[in-house]
Amino acid sequence: ISVVYKKRVTKKKRANDQPIIAKTNFISMKMNLDNNRLEIYDDLMLNFSEPIVGFSKEAFTLTMQDSQVDSIWNKVNFQLEADTINSSVYYIAYDWEENASLKLSIDSAAIHSIYGNPCKKTEVDFSIKRFEEYANFYLKVPDAPRNSFVELLDSNDKPLYKEFIQNGQVSFELVKPGTYFARIIIDEDWNGEWT
Repeated sequence: ISVVYKKRVTKKKRANDQPIIAKTNFISMKMNLDNNRLEIYDDLMLNFSEPIVGFSKEAFTLTMQDSQVDSIWNKVNFQLEADTINSSVYYIAYDWEENASLKLSIDSAAIHSIYGNPCKKTEVDFSIKRFEEYANFYLKVPDAPRNSFVELLDSNDKPLYKEFIQNGQVSFELVKPGTYFARIIIDEDWNGEWT
């Protein structure tokens, strides 16, 4: 056996060489807020940039500003639900109060994607829209059969609201301001859909 000793060659650092630091990729999150305002009838949707692996509700804190004393924020007991199809989407369900001011806080690194990327500490202030920001209206449809319903459509023919006709009339509540088209459907197969 012969042993050969070879001197280790080390490269000299140049003056501007910096140590390499591994960059952490954080997941981002979008919410269904319009100018930090939530529709009163919607759940708060959290849409993460990557599919999420399990985490606990304790990672989230939701507080609501006291309506009597501005400086007091009370914890809210909400429901956290995962979307049944998309593992990037979660919903915070609560019986929102109109014009309420809320704050959602998420702990840093409390949520991880399936790729191991954590979330940053997040705090979002938002409020709930007021009832007077919606319309309520009624339509009379005197000769409509019992198995009929009315859909309100947007300009692309997408149904946004649906109500069944009862006793020759139909009522729509909490409708967002906008331009709608109404169509009456006689539901011959009684499935509640336009087929």
